[in-house]
Amino acid sequence: MAPSEAASFEIAEPTFRKLDKDDENDDYVAEIAALPLKILLETAGVPVSDDEATQLYEASCDFLHSFDNTGDDALVARCEMASTQLIDFVNERYPQFRPGTLMYDYVQACKDNGLPDDLIKCNIIGPLIISASNTMGLSSAFLLRNLIRFPEVCRTLKANPELLDTDNVLIEFLRRDNHVKALSRQAHEDVAIGNFTLKAGEAIYLFFPGANLDPAHWNNPLELDFERDFSQQNHIIFGGAKHACIGKAMGVAFLRHMARGFLRYLPENASINDADIEMDGSWIAERIIKRMPIELGAQAVTSGQGVC
Repeated sequence: MAPSEAASFEIAEPTFRKLDKDDENDDYVAEIAALPLKILLETAGVPVSDDEATQLYEASCDFLHSFDNTGDDALVARCEMASTQLIDFVNERYPQFRPGTLMYDYVQACKDNGLPDDLIKCNIIGPLIISASNTMGLSSAFLLRNLIRFPEVCRTLKANPELLDTDNVLIEFLRRDNHVKALSRQAHEDVAIGNFTLKAGEAIYLFFPGANLDPAHWNNPLELDFERDFSQQNHIIFGGAKHACIGKAMGVAFLRHMARGFLRYLPENASINDADIEMDGSWIAERIIKRMPIELGAQAVTSGQGVC
């Protein structure tokens, strides 16, 4: 069984249940941001407290934010602090991995293939703690926002929960709103791309929302449509060809669980006011919802369907 399917979401149930009340939830996004990381580590046999999960998630964001560095010493300093925190955590837990856990089995398999401890630790920090938690934590916030923004979609999924069994539905949510804004590459020598020449030292950016919301490619791109055809050749939500994301299957499986948890408790009249949503859009690569007050009471009104 894949780790994503073996994961126990019982620890997430109290968080999901907070949607089942008649008032405003002001800090829900902050709570769900670190939830996938806590579930991942618990599933792998590395239990962490809520505070530890939050600290690791925030360190992961600081690390990734440094990729936007253009000579900003503050970003470099934050990255160094984040790296130290992540390394210290893994160094402390590494000797404690217990036989019979996924993490222990993973480490042993790596050693059997000749990988040294330092590289194994880097693999735990990079793909698992940083990349997986970042992707699933941030994407969960956008998923919840669209379940609230599109009440008809929420009703459809509640009435037909089997729709979530297909990857197509989750891919459509990610197409409509993905936390990844752009990918950049810098040329170290002159490179010809078609009729265009990228000179050494110049950078090129691929802006994913421009592709995922292109009206020339997608009919009514701002709407959620579960009938869209997603072949590997017609979208770049998880990359493509040999550059496809290695964590696609796990990411989709976890978001499926998150969606089911939200739908169990999210009231039909829940609403958000786009003017109250706070985004961290100060860096090129990512979009992060930092605050999203959710009105859960009976007097809630339907919000708009903004693009941000």
